[in-house]
Amino acid sequence: MKNAVIISYWSGRESGSLLKLLGQIRSIEAGAPFEATIVCNGDSANLKADLLTADLAAVPVLERLNIGFNPGAWEYGWRNFPQYDNFLFLQDDCWILRKGWLSSFIKKFYSDSQIGLLGESINWQTTWKELEKSDYNNFHRDHTLDGVEMRRVDLYRAFLRQNSIAQGDLADHLQSLILFTSSNILAHIPHFILSTQRLVKRSCARYIKNR
Repeated sequence: MKNAVIISYWSGRESGSLLKLLGQIRSIEAGAPFEATIVCNGDSANLKADLLTADLAAVPVLERLNIGFNPGAWEYGWRNFPQYDNFLFLQDDCWILRKGWLSSFIKKFYSDSQIGLLGESINWQTTWKELEKSDYNNFHRDHTLDGVEMRRVDLYRAFLRQNSIAQGDLADHLQSLILFTSSNILAHIPHFILSTQRLVKRSCARYIKNR
């Protein structure tokens, strides 16, 4: 199987974390062959200069508009590399902790046919009603829908309804700094649901969960 590691990066960030991650990817045994690509949200000129200085210029960089946060970058990478069987999507500030960091995802993913998307942890293992009553459900300057300021949980639920995503009774979702899936799974969804807000991460994971 051919494995792709797609790393999202925003050009407004310093490149230190990304360079560290690339060094770890190169030095820590993955347990399976792979090819890594960076998808840069925004202008990539400074990043390419930093990669050259760090002797990492051989790592491919795709440049796109800064839209859709991590999922926007990951989708751009996946669509540019349809020849791969598996995709490990990472954010630039992830760390590699141990050997077999890629093969463990592959092994777990293919051990259960019910797995469509694999990540590092499940968040919010509570009901929507309980989450609505919690301190988390407050107002945030970035949380608006169609120009209307909304409480966090109200916004998430409205966004799910707007995109015809089943909410279920529980508010659980897959954390999305790290996601692993296959090209077969990706072929069955039209796209990651993109937004100008961070709630897109929770939405794309719940969307795949409910397919």
